[in-house]
Formats: sequence, C-alpha cells, structure tokens
Amino acid sequence: MEHIQLCFYMVLWQIWKAQNHFVFREKEPDPEQVVDEAVAMQRNHDRWLPPKNKTKNAASFRLHQWWPPEPGELKINIDGACLLGTNEGAVAGVCRDSSGRLIDGFAQSIKASSAAQAEAQAMVETLRYFSTRTEVPPEVESDHSDLISALICGAQITWEVQGLIKQAHSLLKAFKHIKLAHIKRV
Repeated sequence: MEHIQLCFYMVLWQIWKAQNHFVFREKEPDPEQVVDEAVAMQRNHDRWLPPKNKTKNAASFRLHQWWPPEPGELKINIDGACLLGTNEGAVAGVCRDSSGRLIDGFAQSIKASSAAQAEAQAMVETLRYFSTRTEVPPEVESDHSDLISALICGAQITWEVQGLIKQAHSLLKAFKHIKLAHIKRV
C-alpha cells in the first residue's frame, strides 16, 4: 500500500509542476510526460531509498562513494544537463577540499541541444570560473567519458562540441597543474 500511496504523491507533484510551467512559462501540460516523470521519480526513489526492512550490501555503496582529494588539493565535480527538445540547459561545478568541505561552486543556465554539448559547456564554464580562483592544484571530475578522453588524449568527439573542446584546451593552459578524471555516476 505504501508504494501506491507514494506513487500517487509523485503524480500529484508532477501535476503541480506542470501547472506551474503552464502559469509561469506558458508551456502546455503534457499528461503523458507528467506520468512518465512521476514514474521516473518513483524508480529513483525505489533505487536510492530502499524500504527500511531491506538493507543493501555496503560494498555496493562503496563502489560509487565520493573520495576526497589528497591534502593540499581540490576536487571539482562538474555536470551539465539539457532539456531534450529545447535549447535549455544548466551546468554546475562544486569544489571541495581534502576534508570534504565545500570551498566554492557555481551553477548557471546555458543553451545546449544535447547532453554532450551541456557536459562540454560544463567543463568550459568550470575552467573559466576556477582559473582565477585557485592556486591549489584541482582535479576536475566529469561523468562524460568521451569529453575527458577528448581533452586528455585527443580522442574523437561529436562535431557539435569540437569548438567547446578547443575552448577548454585553451583554458587548461591557465592551470599550472590540473587533473581531469572520469567518474561513473549511477
């Protein structure tokens, strides 16, 4: 019963969001999208918050745990996303020290037509933002393996982000020491 009740709340939440998009952004509600987003929320909830009577294997959490940088270094986690079918997107970067303390960060809206473009813009904006803010060697982590491969070893990447890759290479020169790393996110 609890599962059905939670699903009902997820649908109500998505209806409320669709209503706000209609009122504030003049975007017509799409009933199928409302239900799809509620189902996706339910799946995420079930995946990350299992029922209290079921315990997950501790090792499964350790595999995807965030690890702090070495003392005297910083770790910057970045991400980019876009809303498919639009040019709307967002990027963010969060900087933490070796004790896990939040040092700095940013988030901003962008124009992007694909996930690859949003991720590449996240890297460019991160490098631009932190190039004048730190003398400490940073490690930049992204969940976009193609982006990291393109920046580290010149691997081929989709044409739509090649200009952003060039910008990122140019911005990388501002850092004396920087590490780029791919991190799996689940």
